[in-house]
Amino acid sequence: LIPALNERSRGHRAEAVATDCALLGPVFSFRRLPTQRFTLADYVKQGSVPPDVAGYLERAILEHKTVLLCGGTSSGKTTFLNALIAACPRSERILAIEKVQELFIDHPDSFVLQPKGRVGMTELTTSLLRHAPSWVVLGEMRGSEGWDFVDRIGNSGHSTMATPSEQRA
Repeated sequence: LIPALNERSRGHRAEAVATDCALLGPVFSFRRLPTQRFTLADYVKQGSVPPDVAGYLERAILEHKTVLLCGGTSSGKTTFLNALIAACPRSERILAIEKVQELFIDHPDSFVLQPKGRVGMTELTTSLLRHAPSWVVLGEMRGSEGWDFVDRIGNSGHSTMATPSEQRA
């Protein structure tokens, strides 16, 4: 394992890599997480998303289509994913898995699972599917574990939203 720190606290996220792996000295990155929650209507209002695209995405959600939001680090995938989650009908069950908690799910029938220790994404996915979700959400999908998740969910017939965090996604 890389001697690193990945921590989230009070609306901030910090990542640090120790000198053992950082050849030119320690590396620190700090990100302030958004405090405002945006809706699809907000994206349309500010001109970031055309109305017809917002309508298409709203229909995709109502029709339970799989949605993958792709882009680089800090490109706004999770912020936009939060807007799509907010567009889900309040009567639907939304279950999520995140390695680092960044999603804001304000639905009455929802919960978020987080891998810890020997309980990884594969075990959590198996558990999550037993709770009859309307939507399965994976935040910050990285590496082979994330693609395993997509393969398993894709073959289960569940509606899925995910954010691959790789440029080659």
